Amino acid sequence: MTTDATAIAEREASRCVSCGATLRGKYCHACGEKAFNPHEHSVKHFLKEFIHTLTHIDSKFFKSLVSLFCKPGVLTRDYIAGKKKSFTRPITLFIIGNVLYFFVQPLANINSFNSTLRHQIAPRMLHGPWAQRLVADKIKTTDFSSAAFQEFEQRYNAKSEQLAKTLIIVQIPLFALLLGLSHFYLKRFYFDHLIFATHFFAFLIYLNILATLGVFVYLKLGSNNLNFEVAFFIICIIYLMFALHNAYRQKPVVTLLQSVLATAGFVVSLFVYRIILFLMTYATVS
Repeated sequence: MTTDATAIAEREASRCVSCGATLRGKYCHACGEKAFNPHEHSVKHFLKEFIHTLTHIDSKFFKSLVSLFCKPGVLTRDYIAGKKKSFTRPITLFIIGNVLYFFVQPLANINSFNSTLRHQIAPRMLHGPWAQRLVADKIKTTDFSSAAFQEFEQRYNAKSEQLAKTLIIVQIPLFALLLGLSHFYLKRFYFDHLIFATHFFAFLIYLNILATLGVFVYLKLGSNNLNFEVAFFIICIIYLMFALHNAYRQKPVVTLLQSVLATAGFVVSLFVYRIILFLMTYATVS
């Protein structure tokens, strides 16, 4: 009986626990699953794997972050070329930044990706008059100084603040599409532009984190009346120009022209994002 049980255990151990294929090494040749080892269920092994994974992720993450800030576009170029092992994946880098921003942003109550209700319905906005009519219809008043509007505005801004942190991602595929249209002559895959857009918006998020921390310290020192929006936009455009040059490897004159087109694309993606943010917030605010 013992011999039969041992034989069965050995036979089961020689097969992949996921797909049942016969194992020919440490990993399954069919699906890539690692061979089952009972010793891996020990607490010692768990702690060892946890420490290894944590330090490995930290190393890759900080290396990617340094490259993202100090070498605009190089991280994108290397990733597209297949150099992926030493760096954090673009979408992971973006998501980590989003999570960090979620916790850091309340320190100074700054959100460059959000638009308040008054900003959304402002006449200078292309969708402002249309947004005004929707809001007026919802609260049954055209008096935007009334108590009814102020109450709705408070609920709207609170909801918009929440949604803005998660809806940022909608700008990535749109911006990538506009990059693809302006770089059509390069015959690049949409994937390449998608990676560039993901890295660019990841940079924007981490820049927002640094700006928020800076404003927080600035306010704690007793200062006020700080307006960094213009400086923030200028930094983004300069970064975009260098990133385009390093990622696409084009002549300076062509890069300059592409920077103008990319800036226009960024503005368009931001405009579409604000409309989506308004509609999502409008639909969810009671």
